[in-house]
Amino acid sequence: LSAIADRDTDGNISRTLAVSIDVTERKRAEEALKLAKEELSRYSKDLERQVEIRTGEISSILKYTPAVVYIKDIEGRYLLVNSRYEELFKVKNDEVRGKTDYEILHREVADQFRTNDLKVLSEKRSFQIEEHIPQDDGTHTYLSVKFPVYDESSVYGVCGISTDITAVRKAQDQLRRLSGSIMANQEI
Repeated sequence: LSAIADRDTDGNISRTLAVSIDVTERKRAEEALKLAKEELSRYSKDLERQVEIRTGEISSILKYTPAVVYIKDIEGRYLLVNSRYEELFKVKNDEVRGKTDYEILHREVADQFRTNDLKVLSEKRSFQIEEHIPQDDGTHTYLSVKFPVYDESSVYGVCGISTDITAVRKAQDQLRRLSGSIMANQEI
């Protein structure tokens, strides 16, 4: 409600004007907007909490898995490496990020990795590959699962998860030799 008065020259009210506007709908809309903002805020906080939980879970997996895990962009530049990668290659995630295999590894290892990554990128599917990596105690064999990483519409990189199978390979070789020796002795 809004009202004004006109006064004459003596200061007496000579006429008035009153305007009344129904603001019920506006008040309802303001209340609905306030409730929607509160609901959105609760929903946003819930999403943030869920993201924090999932991020913690993924971080724990990356930190404690005995596998080597990394993500590279399509140019072969590292976006992420886990703690096992850091330990194996004696580097830090921050030092590796943005670099290619050729900048941090021996050429033969870098060639091997890049060839396998390019196969994943060109065929846009996952592969299971054995990769051989020289380490302080000799060459180790890793079973690597490599797969494309997608954004909303296209492949933007490669993820690799590599598990050291050197001990398994050595045991298999010993078993083959033993088996061959037993069969050779039976033929005599």
